[in-house]
Amino acid sequence: MIDIDILTLIPQKPPFIAIDKLLSCNEIKTETSFKIVENSIFTEGNIMSEAGVIENIAQTCAVRLGYLNQNDAVKIGMIVSAENLEILQLPKVNSTLFTTITVIGDFMGFLIIEAESICENDLITKCKMKIFLTETNVL
Repeated sequence: MIDIDILTLIPQKPPFIAIDKLLSCNEIKTETSFKIVENSIFTEGNIMSEAGVIENIAQTCAVRLGYLNQNDAVKIGMIVSAENLEILQLPKVNSTLFTTITVIGDFMGFLIIEAESICENDLITKCKMKIFLTETNVL
């Protein structure tokens, strides 16, 4: 685990947070975790919503960018597409979601990744995602 304040690396602010720990990060692969809590904007009843699972992947991309560019202002990214998105099940409140992204392309302001999320040893979701990285800094 990398001991760093996640909020200094991503543009999102509470209550819109879907990751809580950066486990590892390099140019190609980034791993995060997120303890799913009750009464989060990403939970419905006792499970994390589909939107929360997708946002968790996007924030894993954001924390990668923030970590690799710590001397620069945090940039805003926008999901352009989520291809071959499979949400096989939804994680439950009080469980921990582990997400890994692998960069397969990074050019002309676009980041292309493959993602996989696991919870309690079960595959939760997988997809290929394209994210457009803006030149806009977070205030």
